[in-house]
Amino acid sequence: MPLAISGTFNFMIVFQVEHNILMHPFHMLGVAKVFEGSLFSAIYMVP
Repeated sequence: MPLAISGTFNFMIVFQVEHNILMHPFHMLGVAKVFEGSLFSAIYMVP
């Protein structure tokens, strides 16, 4: 794995451990919106 990718993952893991961003309400809301958008496009945007 290239150093830049492993460095990015390492930063993400350290950031998650220090800040616990995955349990933040706004983060969960953003993830829900992304899934909602992809589900909407999968259902209604079929050619």
